Amino acid sequence: MRRWRTKVSAAAVVALVAGLLTVAPPSEPPAAEAAVASNFDPGYIVSDEQFFDGDAMTAAQVQAFLDAQVRTCQSGYTCLKDYRQPTPAMAGSQYCDAIPAYANRTSAQIITDVSRACDISPRALLVLLQKEQSLVTLTAPTAIRYERATGFACPDTAPCDPAFGGFFYQLYNAGRQFQRYAAHPQNWRYRAGQTNQIQYHPNIACGTSPVYIRNQATAGLYVYTPYQPNAAALGNLYGSGDACSAYGNRNFWRMWTDWFGDPREGVASTSMLRDRSNGKVYLISGTARHHVVSREILAEYSPAFGDPRDVDSATLAAYTEGAALSRLVTGTDGAVRLVDDGVSHRFASCSQLQQWQLACTGHPRLSSALQARLPAGEAIAATVVGTDGHDWLIQSGTRRELADVTIPTRYGYAADRVRLDDAATAHLRVGPPVLDSGTAVRNAAGTILRIKSGSGVVALSQAQIQLLPASAGTVFTDASLQQLPATATELPTRLRGAAGAYLLTDGGMLRVDPAKYGGSALFTARTELGTVLQALPSAGSALGPHFVRERGGALYLASGARLQPVADEASYEFIRSRFGVPARIWEVAPRGLDGVPRILDVELGELVRGSDGRVLLWDGSRALHVQHSEFTNALGLPWQVRNVTDDVVRALPAGPAIGGFGFRCASTDLVATDGVLRPYASTTAAAAWRLTHASLDAELCAELTRSSTGALEFIVDESGRTYLMENGQARYVPNRTVLTDLGGTLSGRTPVPASSIALLPKGADATSPIVAGEWVRGPDARIYLWDGTRAMYLAHRDYATALGMPLEWRNLSSGAIAALPKGPTIDDFGYRCGSTDLVSIGGELRPFASATVAAAWRLDHVALSAAVCDQLDRSTAVVHQFVVDPTGRTYMLEGGAARYVPNRTVLAELGGTLSSRTAMSAAAIARLPAGPTF
Repeated sequence: MRRWRTKVSAAAVVALVAGLLTVAPPSEPPAAEAAVASNFDPGYIVSDEQFFDGDAMTAAQVQAFLDAQVRTCQSGYTCLKDYRQPTPAMAGSQYCDAIPAYANRTSAQIITDVSRACDISPRALLVLLQKEQSLVTLTAPTAIRYERATGFACPDTAPCDPAFGGFFYQLYNAGRQFQRYAAHPQNWRYRAGQTNQIQYHPNIACGTSPVYIRNQATAGLYVYTPYQPNAAALGNLYGSGDACSAYGNRNFWRMWTDWFGDPREGVASTSMLRDRSNGKVYLISGTARHHVVSREILAEYSPAFGDPRDVDSATLAAYTEGAALSRLVTGTDGAVRLVDDGVSHRFASCSQLQQWQLACTGHPRLSSALQARLPAGEAIAATVVGTDGHDWLIQSGTRRELADVTIPTRYGYAADRVRLDDAATAHLRVGPPVLDSGTAVRNAAGTILRIKSGSGVVALSQAQIQLLPASAGTVFTDASLQQLPATATELPTRLRGAAGAYLLTDGGMLRVDPAKYGGSALFTARTELGTVLQALPSAGSALGPHFVRERGGALYLASGARLQPVADEASYEFIRSRFGVPARIWEVAPRGLDGVPRILDVELGELVRGSDGRVLLWDGSRALHVQHSEFTNALGLPWQVRNVTDDVVRALPAGPAIGGFGFRCASTDLVATDGVLRPYASTTAAAAWRLTHASLDAELCAELTRSSTGALEFIVDESGRTYLMENGQARYVPNRTVLTDLGGTLSGRTPVPASSIALLPKGADATSPIVAGEWVRGPDARIYLWDGTRAMYLAHRDYATALGMPLEWRNLSSGAIAALPKGPTIDDFGYRCGSTDLVSIGGELRPFASATVAAAWRLDHVALSAAVCDQLDRSTAVVHQFVVDPTGRTYMLEGGAARYVPNRTVLAELGGTLSSRTAMSAAAIARLPAGPTF
């Protein structure tokens, strides 16, 4: 976002256009040289172009500049080059862009953050810091200097306003203030483009003189520091003048000139050229052009060489094609340099380049002019500090993360480090990290923590990591942690070794008396205890009575051989004050107290519930999962559930689930109904209920109400509705008649609440027993003959008529019909009683006259039970091959079909006689398949 800028004159535009027609010389900033007092112009201290240039320097360039000013900082002080702080988020405004919050920002980063947000040159801010508090060059700066870093809200005639104190706020508000001056020049005393009376000193007696202020940047400096230097101040440019001398604006101009060259000169043209025909960008070095292969590479050089300038292809053709531009260049001294964010870093040798897996030759060679414009940063070192502050050892083509930067020095490496963007080492494979035994490392997300122990690696669970202080372990990248797989099992919460017994707690490793946790056997022996104690924070010791709990769990007092539950806050306060137990409550990870003996805080017959929502019944020795409240109500136990922590639940031995009304006390199977345990009245009743029986501890059985009256097959609810228990199902009995028919009585019913009956599996409604030979019909109007064991569907009523069985049926529910075993369908006149095949004709069953006749009829014979056969009329009169209907029409059965015989002659020819015909109804004959007429 570009804010205040000076207007460009028409002459300047003409000059600019003319300049584009020729190849411009390489861009170079104004050369820095000692200031000369005669060059000071009170009306033109700094140009607008230089002052309002938020991109003038990168953070790396600012850092390199600061490092060059102070080589060594005095012990006990933090110099500006090393200063860091968290910075707040700042909302965007008409004066400055928004700045996000950062957790750990260097002074160089803060300076460039403010510069870019408020479009004020980093050079202006560096000079401001130096002229106000000498922060750039001081080797022993005090805290108050950072508090008043830019002198913002610190008038010469009054104390500083603490509301704007602190390094970041001082920089931000100073940068913002200069944009305010530019946005509203009419609101301030000193203005550009007019003559202003400017004092020499706060003492008005020292006098004033008229100054024509040429530009806004100079006007802003006078509003910020409203004095001009007098002759005495200019006469001793690097020293003091007289009693009427003021130095702020003199020093601003002098320091800028000394550090960065003439502040009134504009920025020179770029050495980056872009072919307007194809968009390719080149770096021009001497007579060679070097293709910039990517935007990322261009971004590395732009801070030093500027943005590309468009030219035609003919202009570029005048240069010789050189090697493509990468991050590596060769300097005038022949050494290879790595360019990182506009700063060059020198490689010492080809061997060092090979360690980085980089070529020793073939890189673009910088002209002396270009090299002069490329700030020199720290030399390439074996140890690299990345963008995120992580340290890496570059070794044999890999980058290995360091837990301690001093480790490489033990193996002959220099202690030097170089700060580089992560992209500079991204081509190197991540190798195994470098860390000492007894070192803990973790990832930034806090999901992985591992401890180097000798040649092995111990892992902690996520619950343990979340428990430990945030400072536990050095933060490593995920890529490095992948190179550090765990070789040992997860670290237990309770462990022991030569150093004693320890708990892993929220305070770190806590030494305890194992007797208070059930003895040493409940602490895991681990040989790596020593390195664990070295790697993790120490919580000290708690060898006497103390409070402990699992995170999110119940509170216990560790004082005897078993953990004692502390019921509530009042109990905690009483124990603490009465017995002098330390108030500190030590927390361990969930399940960290599993297996430790404890006094159970659960009563016999009590219902408790953990975080998983399951309700458990404590029977004195086990916790039984209750799957419905009605099951314990049936036992006579009220549904009063106490919520407990999961560690309490885990301490309870698990028993069987309670999924019904069946229970077992000792060896007796019982039914729980209406608060009473009842035995079964008989084995038949037990089979009818068909329950699964959950065993209860004798202690709870002794407390429950028992009845000697046995549970029967018939049950009744409080409204009088009766059910028959059969094969584990409750079948509704609709009336007394059915009850009586089924062998039940009103007094022979076991009372069971309707709420309990609602949970029993339901069967079809009960009915009076069906007798053999009875017709039954369902809601779908289908009629069946019950033969004692099977229900046979009647395909047509004519078949019932032929059998001589009147169609008087009993209506049954669809469930009752479905429950009946099914037999064959009655869809013909053939039946079998015993082993005899018969034909139903005229309401009676008749045998065939011969096997030939039976073959002619070709019927399927439905086997009937003996009980049904005994109810039917049987005739000794045989059935012949010829049949006659009531009108005298004669038919001959042949191949299962009835063929019409038109007259006596044909009948005689077929071997029949009038007396050999069997009489059948016309309706019955119509049911027979019809064959062709003779």
